[in-house]
Amino acid sequence: MTHDSEKYRILNRDMVKLLAIATMTLNHFAGCFWEPSHPWYDTFLYIGYFTAAVMCYFLAEGYHYTHSKTRYAERLLVFALLSQIPFDLAFSHGKRPKFVRGNMLFTLLICFGLLVCMEYVRDRTLRILTMFVLIFAASYSDWGILAPLFVIFFEKLRGSRRKTAGAFLQAAVLDWGACFSSEIYYHGWGIAGNAVITGIKDCAGILAAGIVITFLYNGKSAEKSHAFYKWFFYIFYPLHLLIFGIIRVSLL
Repeated sequence: MTHDSEKYRILNRDMVKLLAIATMTLNHFAGCFWEPSHPWYDTFLYIGYFTAAVMCYFLAEGYHYTHSKTRYAERLLVFALLSQIPFDLAFSHGKRPKFVRGNMLFTLLICFGLLVCMEYVRDRTLRILTMFVLIFAASYSDWGILAPLFVIFFEKLRGSRRKTAGAFLQAAVLDWGACFSSEIYYHGWGIAGNAVITGIKDCAGILAAGIVITFLYNGKSAEKSHAFYKWFFYIFYPLHLLIFGIIRVSLL
């Protein structure tokens, strides 16, 4: 690692998370208040995929640095439960909230379980079976099965920035393939060209996340107010969903 490259690593962990929160908020704003026909809908939607990749990366990183894996999992569970009604309120149709899917914190909790399984389940058959069940469970939550697969990439390719860049590239290719396949499935091969472009737009946020983590992230936390940032990230998620949900219902 050269000194010249190091001087560009100006973003600490909390700054990157703040950026991820901003892109997530844009994504949720579009999902709550705009129809897909809105000219900015796709842009705001795709920007939000930056968040998924970053949070999956930080989950895989934080898993190895947390002082207590039990407390980490408990925080995810508590705030996942607190966030579910606001999540349903924000993304349901009509005035009454209905279960839409598990919120993002449930997905991260599942991914955390996946990391636990990879570390502690020694029997290969049982480990593969448990991982399959967890990945399937994630299909009922936000980000679907892509999030646990991203976490597996980040866990397997730990140790160097080159490996991290490779993990983000794999995540982007996987996302592109999933988007392309979905477009072809629903619209047929006649729109293959558009499907390629849509897939590129879809994975752009993941590639942007890879660039930020690989070239701008310095691997440190904020020197001041670390406790504030730690709890801010957990509190902001259900709070902004609740606000969006209340506004959405009031506009009906």
